[in-house]
Amino acid sequence: MDNGSNVIGNVYRILIVDDNKHIIKSLELSLKFTEFSFACEIYVADNGIKALKLIERERIHLVFTDYEMPNMNGYNLMRAIKEFNESIRVVLISGFPRENVRDEFDGCIEKGFRDFYKLIIDEVNKQAADYFAEKVESIL
Repeated sequence: MDNGSNVIGNVYRILIVDDNKHIIKSLELSLKFTEFSFACEIYVADNGIKALKLIERERIHLVFTDYEMPNMNGYNLMRAIKEFNESIRVVLISGFPRENVRDEFDGCIEKGFRDFYKLIIDEVNKQAADYFAEKVESIL
């Protein structure tokens, strides 16, 4: 599961970036109460600029970022992360399954971003939580 970011003792550092504190808390609780085969430390940031500063200080392995945020959207954050350390995995998240968001997600692959994942949350329920847990396990 090591992605080259110096995983120490099977502890993965996961960063959640969203301008909505309720989404941050929801994802944080989902990660904390999911039984993974590894330990994880969870970090949070409410915007892309804070996220980049945190990434410069900590060895982050996985970033969940909202796509639509003020000042720096998730796509631009992903570009900056990949420039800093291309081994960091990024999950772009959107609660708005609009076609233009889906198209922009798909456009990331055309722009050369291969090591990213998309997760469009249409409704929060048990099935979505299970899907979320499976995605995290498969990414790491």
